[in-house]
Amino acid sequence: MNHRPRLSVALCTSLALVWSLSLQPAAAAPGEPDGTDAGVSGTSVLTTAVQPDGKILIGGDFTTVQGVSRPYLARLLADGTLDASFQPRPSAAVYSVSVQPDGKILVAGDFVTLQPDLSQPAISRRRIARLLPDGSVDAGFDPQANGPVYAVLALPDGRIVLGGAFDSLRPNGAPVATTRQFIARLEPDGSLDGGFNPMANHVVLCLALEPGGGILLGGLFTGLQPAGAPTMAERQYVARLLGDGSVDEDFDPKADNWVGSLAVQPDGKIVIGGAFTSLQPNGALSATTRWRLARLHGDGSLDGGFNPTANGNVYGLALQADGKILAGGTFTTLQPNGAPAATSRSFVARLLPDGSLDAGFDPRAGDWVYSVAIQGDGKILIGGLFSTLQPNGAPVATAWHRFARLENDPAPQMLEIPDGATVGWRRGGAAPELGRVTFDLSTDGGASWSPLGEGSRVGTTADWERTGLSLPATGLLRARGLGLGGIYSGSQGLIEQTAAFDLIVDPVIQPLIRKGDAVPGAGVHPLIPAGAVFATLYPPATNGSGQVAYRAKWKAGTASGYGIFLDSSAVVVTGEAAPDSGGATFKSLGDPQLSDGGRVAFLAITSAGTKGLFTDLGGSLRRAVAQGETLAAPAGARVKPVLTFHLGETGIDWQGRLVDGVGGVTKASDTVLHRWTPAGGSVQTLREGQALMGSTLKAFYPLAASAPGQTQDRNDGPDGGVPVLAVLATGSQHVLEAAPGAVTSVAQTGGTSAGTPAGTVFGAFGLPFGADGEWIGGLVKLKTGVGGVTTANALAILAGSASGNYDTLVARQGDAATDGAGAPLGGVTYKGFRQPLFSGEGDTAYLAALAGAVTTGTDTGIWSRPAGAVAPLLLAREGGEVAEAGVGPVWGKFTALAQPGGATGPLIGGALAGATVTRANDAGLWGVDSVGALRVLLREGATVDGKTVKALHVLKAVPGSLGATRSFNDQGEVVALVLYTNGSSAIVRVTVP
Repeated sequence: MNHRPRLSVALCTSLALVWSLSLQPAAAAPGEPDGTDAGVSGTSVLTTAVQPDGKILIGGDFTTVQGVSRPYLARLLADGTLDASFQPRPSAAVYSVSVQPDGKILVAGDFVTLQPDLSQPAISRRRIARLLPDGSVDAGFDPQANGPVYAVLALPDGRIVLGGAFDSLRPNGAPVATTRQFIARLEPDGSLDGGFNPMANHVVLCLALEPGGGILLGGLFTGLQPAGAPTMAERQYVARLLGDGSVDEDFDPKADNWVGSLAVQPDGKIVIGGAFTSLQPNGALSATTRWRLARLHGDGSLDGGFNPTANGNVYGLALQADGKILAGGTFTTLQPNGAPAATSRSFVARLLPDGSLDAGFDPRAGDWVYSVAIQGDGKILIGGLFSTLQPNGAPVATAWHRFARLENDPAPQMLEIPDGATVGWRRGGAAPELGRVTFDLSTDGGASWSPLGEGSRVGTTADWERTGLSLPATGLLRARGLGLGGIYSGSQGLIEQTAAFDLIVDPVIQPLIRKGDAVPGAGVHPLIPAGAVFATLYPPATNGSGQVAYRAKWKAGTASGYGIFLDSSAVVVTGEAAPDSGGATFKSLGDPQLSDGGRVAFLAITSAGTKGLFTDLGGSLRRAVAQGETLAAPAGARVKPVLTFHLGETGIDWQGRLVDGVGGVTKASDTVLHRWTPAGGSVQTLREGQALMGSTLKAFYPLAASAPGQTQDRNDGPDGGVPVLAVLATGSQHVLEAAPGAVTSVAQTGGTSAGTPAGTVFGAFGLPFGADGEWIGGLVKLKTGVGGVTTANALAILAGSASGNYDTLVARQGDAATDGAGAPLGGVTYKGFRQPLFSGEGDTAYLAALAGAVTTGTDTGIWSRPAGAVAPLLLAREGGEVAEAGVGPVWGKFTALAQPGGATGPLIGGALAGATVTRANDAGLWGVDSVGALRVLLREGATVDGKTVKALHVLKAVPGSLGATRSFNDQGEVVALVLYTNGSSAIVRVTVP
């Protein structure tokens, strides 16, 4: 198992996966050129658009780029160098470029041919063409406009709106041309949309799409008369069309001169630029002065607080996600919002959201700026007539011919999957504002993509999301958005962000048994009356098959009793005859252990007052051993109490005390470890006083479940041994694998192993822990004064496989503690450890006290070291952030730790602290999921089954057990007893994602 940390910083909400990326430009001031030199020769750059791969398309009226022939259209690589493979070679100026989601490129202008291959004849394409990503011409797309096309608008359904100076189109070889005055809509294949014919009376310069599907247009027109309309609708220079091409009667800003650029803000307001000096919206009694820049409300009325007052025409607009507005044109000053004096801004400027001037942004172009666009990382692309820039007060101008890329503020962006049914794109800062966003999914590493659909804007923010999805557990998520650019804002670049994800799915919490439920067997079992219901539930146990065993009290009227149940079956109830007990009945029952094979074992007291160990191992309920029983070995000895036991698949290991003075037993020989099997009964494994390892066994300590969450010992087969710490009469200690007739020394004091530094020897051992018959390990104290060992570095955690000998060093006192990525925590070292836990795969989890740069409340943590990992990974630390607990809570203390096997990582019981934490929500259960992230599984204050959790009992070991687990298995399942605030309770199963 590889418990890996998250590969990206995540904004975590409850049960949410988050993937984040922040695109950061260079540290230069906004408006400074970034060094890109396109070396454009010619009259002007009119349009710029960005591809998803970061390449930049530039179009206009030029002949060469970086000294290479590239008439009218070129592509730069992301680093600003020329893309030598792309040369469509249109025959005249390009005004608009739009990048489609499939990578194809719409190009519009005044050209009549393209010639990508100079060895072949030029290809006829009149004013509008579609290119394949390599620059070759799309043979199936040929709308044939008879006049210049200035603006192209791609719609969500794949259709395309054109605006320009044409009055007819003849698409795809049609026999005759079709009249379309200055505006038309094409089907995705380039054929004409016959139902859309707004019929403007003059040139359309710019287009924009609104969220509701409305189409905004600006230009030189003063009226529109859609096909079938009896009269022309007067609309001076700006209008809104409905989806069918009809004019929106309620929208009439009435500019006094042409509108050449449009940009729709997230709040629905519309920024317009052009040559106008006033507007008279929606029948207002008088006009309001607005010099070349204005902002409209969604209904066409004027935003009275926005008045930048440019002294020259505005040709290009672009919006940032933070609400700032970029403008390019012929202006040289702006005097925003009634400022006492105009401020110099040579041909390009940035406004704050209220229309005031951004004082820190002043590229100072040497001539007109036509095109403004924003890359995905926030950098700004400008094109025009200029040949110099003198940014931000520079003492001299620098040559920049027709095109430049400018630095900008940070552009943070984040892809998010909050719940498996929703994807989101969180955007801010200088990131480009987007008019449309789509989401795509790949499950083959990006080789192919499937559309998830169009995104919806989140309120009036720059964020987008798509809901109602059903995502796989892992994959790649891609978000793409259309950004504004070009002269007349007539171009659309395609911005992209991609992220791999491991989907954090919700833990499944399934109520299994509720207080008040009918008791299994009620009215059928002779000792369970009809109508009996559960009155009290006790903490349950589970196994690898998902079965659940539990003790419960039942009531039926005034009658009551106790029972042990397995899922929906009664195993045993009080009052039932106790097997092999001379007619006595069960008086009280202990909590059960449960094997993977579905067998149970439990301690019970009979009506005769005898305490015994009972099990249905072997197929029927029987007594394994009981107080007062005479044993075959040592001959004649009698059992005093049964102290602890562990249920395996073929037998039970039990530890007990013998009656002193009977069968030769003394206080120096009265503790035994036996294994009971259905066929052979109890066979001795160890006894105090026996000869062992050339000495006498003075004391031994099998893994008693003294702390919650400990893993089981290694007995899971006929020959499996129990890990035991043995102390001999000589004072030496041994870690043993103890099975009847097969006691093996794993490690001993004075010994060495490959897991310890050269020259060191074992000084003492803590209790050994084992797992699944495969791994054994524990705490080791190295002998001080030998091999450089001091009291500050003597303690270590060692582990070994079934064939090993404590040969793997997990962590050592004095070593640098590590963080969640396995890197050293600055100034923090291990001070001490609690008993570590192991899985059958060799994963280790441990709790450690810290020294160094720590304070009270930050000096304890929990680490996981997956098998084969280079370093342990920090899972949680006192005072540290708590996974998915919201803002504010921190870890207060850790109450339990468990290390299941299989696909399940460590489980942590903990209590929280912090301003938002109360006694009603300060405790919970956390687990490491299948992708290595620590997740909250169940917490006080949560709602389960429509009720509020008051307390939960989980990660408990069966009292008196030899390290047997009770509440989790290695299949990623945990069972818990949950108490609710309304007084009810339930046993629930929690599945770790």
